[in-house]
Amino acid sequence: MRTLTCAAALAVMMPLTAAADSLNVTIAAGHPPVFRSIRIIPQAFIPAVNASLAADGHAMSLSEH
Repeated sequence: MRTLTCAAALAVMMPLTAAADSLNVTIAAGHPPVFRSIRIIPQAFIPAVNASLAADGHAMSLSEH
């Protein structure tokens, strides 16, 4: 569920991505990484977003809380 929320938040930010060279993003989860939906964020979601942004010449600085 949190992964979908993060994906929706990034989808809303996509128009901003076209204007920015570097994005500062904070990802916060209300559950521990023992839950698969939370554990997958740094393992799969963040690398996929970084790869997609890098393909367009952008970068993302990420902090997790």
